[in-house]
Parts: sequence; C-alpha cells; structure tokens
Amino acid sequence: MREQLTKRQRYWLKHIERAAERGETLKAYAKQRRLSVGAMYQAKSELMRRGALPRGEQAVVVADFVPVQIEPVAPLPHCRLRHQSGWELECEAWPDPRWLRAVMAGERSDASS
Repeated sequence: MREQLTKRQRYWLKHIERAAERGETLKAYAKQRRLSVGAMYQAKSELMRRGALPRGEQAVVVADFVPVQIEPVAPLPHCRLRHQSGWELECEAWPDPRWLRAVMAGERSDASS
C-alpha cells in the first residue's frame, strides 16, 4: 500500500503515525513542528479513504482524555421542618427528638448562648 502513495502522502503518513506513537493529538503535534494543522487533517482523511490508515475509533488519539470517577450525588435532605413563624430547617437525617422538641418550643440551650 505504501508503495502506491505519492511522496507527499508518505510525508504526511509518517507525521500522522509519529503523532499517534507519541500519544499526541494531530493539532498539538503539528503546532509543535510548525506544520499546517489543516493540511495534516486533510491528509489524514485522504489516507483513511485510501486505506493507508485505519478508519473509525482505531484512528482516534486519546491523549487529551483523562480518567474520571463519578461520585454519587449527595442525598437530598431527608428532613425538612417549617415552623409557624416562617423559619425552615433541613437536615440529612432526623435530629435528636429532645433537641427538636426544645427547638420547636423555642427553648435556648447552653450551646446557643
């Protein structure tokens, strides 16, 4: 297959393969070497059409991807209290009943002083 390529096509194929070997995107590789990014992508498309480069996912360079870990979303409050005076209290879990009774009664504890 390489023998059937023009000198120019072999030139671009060499650069595209080097970028892939190094794990660089074509854009980054071309900019570092002051090559035309557009010409490089155009050559890649032509080489893929001719079968000199693999098509699809095999040709994708994944140098710009990073591993991600998805964390579970924080749970919504399990408890929401509205006092008749208008204030609201949201908790992830039910508070201690004695504390809740004191709050609802309007009592002050030592901790709030």
